[in-house]
Amino acid sequence: MLNHEFTPKQIEIMETALKIISSEGVKSASFRLIAKRLGVTEPAIYRHFQSKSQFTVLLYMYMHRSFMISVNNDSDERASFSKRLYSLLNKALFHIRQCGNANFKLLAYSIYKNDRNLQDIITRILLDYSSKIKDILDDAVLRGEINSIDTEAHSGMLSSFTQTYAINSALLKSGIAPSDYLESFFESYINGIKKGDRQ
Repeated sequence: MLNHEFTPKQIEIMETALKIISSEGVKSASFRLIAKRLGVTEPAIYRHFQSKSQFTVLLYMYMHRSFMISVNNDSDERASFSKRLYSLLNKALFHIRQCGNANFKLLAYSIYKNDRNLQDIITRILLDYSSKIKDILDDAVLRGEINSIDTEAHSGMLSSFTQTYAINSALLKSGIAPSDYLESFFESYINGIKKGDRQ
């Protein structure tokens, strides 16, 4: 289901919805307002979705796809693990910032609505992202860049670091740039792994 092929018009509608969600909240993203922002009629929106329920599910699926495209770690596989990891985390933080925290608001909405389908899509985003982190760490262990660590625990911690940025940005209206947020943490993290290697 997460491999849905979106039409260009569906993408345009969902991008508009995400902008509304980012600035005005989930409940404001009505078909009426989306249509108004696009300069079309509300029935024109319904031509691209079977129902509001389908629209909501597809919106979450689109969010998953756009996040994973954003964090696709296309850096040089020969680069050090720290450069590859930094690149991945930085892309994730930048995506969160660029989306205006619509992803965090959609997470909160899925919990509020207690909608298992929507929560499953959010869970898939988190698992896919953690898996990308774990792959980099596993590769670093295999290549001897770092000693053996619990890559599952470390990927969970790094994923939580990203989620904390989303929470701080959304709730505290934190204006901290992704690179500034990452710099202070990342140096300590890498030094901690290297210190662990020496012990």
